[in-house]
Amino acid sequence: MKNRKIYKSKILKVLTVLLAFSIFSCSGILDAENPNSLVEANLDNPSAAGPMVNGSEAAVTRALANILLPAAIAADEVVWSGSRDAWQQLNLGQLTDFENEFTDGAFAYVGEARWWSKEVVDRLEGFVADGVPVNDVLLVRAYMYAAIIHITIGDLYDDFALSDKETSGPAVGTANMSSFYDTAIAYLDKAVALDATNAGANGLLARAHWSKAARVKAKARDGANALINNAAANAAAALGGDLVMVVDGTTPDVIGGLAFGSEVNNRKEQRLSSLYVVNDPATGNSVNGFGAGGTVSPANSISLMDPIDGTPDLVLYDKVVDFVTSGIHPDFIVSSSAEMQLILAEAALAAGDVPLFTTRINALRGPDLTPWVDEVTSGVSAQDLLIHERRVHLYLQGRRLTDHYRFDDPSPYWLPSSDAFNAPVLFPIGITEVRANTLID
Repeated sequence: MKNRKIYKSKILKVLTVLLAFSIFSCSGILDAENPNSLVEANLDNPSAAGPMVNGSEAAVTRALANILLPAAIAADEVVWSGSRDAWQQLNLGQLTDFENEFTDGAFAYVGEARWWSKEVVDRLEGFVADGVPVNDVLLVRAYMYAAIIHITIGDLYDDFALSDKETSGPAVGTANMSSFYDTAIAYLDKAVALDATNAGANGLLARAHWSKAARVKAKARDGANALINNAAANAAAALGGDLVMVVDGTTPDVIGGLAFGSEVNNRKEQRLSSLYVVNDPATGNSVNGFGAGGTVSPANSISLMDPIDGTPDLVLYDKVVDFVTSGIHPDFIVSSSAEMQLILAEAALAAGDVPLFTTRINALRGPDLTPWVDEVTSGVSAQDLLIHERRVHLYLQGRRLTDHYRFDDPSPYWLPSSDAFNAPVLFPIGITEVRANTLID
């Protein structure tokens, strides 16, 4: 019973915070004399639409802050360096233990974000159905936040439960996990219908279609047939662009309990992998040149080399600088123009259009790097260059685990006996949900 109450309190926490936010940031919206007497019915007031959408943004950001670290350490991007064995377990490729305290802890935030983002969409659509106008900007935001968390669940979980506060929901089942992408696509189609040129919404739509195909490729684990050419993803990618979940460090509880920046940059329970960065020889668990007045340059901080120029990768350098200097409050990129270019470049390569691939990948590389010509001239194959550009442009964004599987390229940190080494597995439903959920054995 204790675990059941813990989970319920987490899934309901966002509602309490949202109600308080509605009162104190927008005086008079709910017309309540005593904030402590607020109940869920107060959210039936259409004037609460803005605060509800803001609450959805906060919940989704919190979920990303807590699930992307397990994803990064389960891949090769982050390495265990502290004293918590459950982090090491993930690092070594043991992903399916539903009692792992960190994937279990993240599940509560992800479940909260899924539930609340859907609730906000349902409430706003309910207002519209009742003839009450809702600002299109709010509707588009609500659709995008709900889509982000559904795409994330599809990318990182092998199973999930759709519980509704204190009402248990059945496990979806591994075979049905692609339905999360379908839900995201439905939300994003509505968002794009309201704002056809919204780069963030189109970028997410491209991600949803592409990731649905990528999950199939990842589960097949066939490196020779890993490339993706999805017409719907390509069409959306042509209009897609940047969307970042910005973390405000002045907001209480914005990042949750075991957030990415806090664990890596502050507590240093993990460190950025030496496959990507040069670790500080004095501490072993931070990036060389950061802190203590060190000189920060690609040459002494980046270990991953550009495959053509043979120099420390400058895109990765920028990603590392942004992450490390953000401390405990890094922002989270959920869509980018770079990812759109990667989707389109891969589609061209999958279609056998090498000239178009060359144009797109060189546009992504930019004028500061030597352009790719062909495998013989440049010393790297088109597919290997694509994999490299995905590694650096999408670093710490939760995409690497899928690429490990679909390109049949295991993380060097995985033990040969680990479940990830032997099968394309993702995260399970957490033990707290299992114990609280009456429909899960």
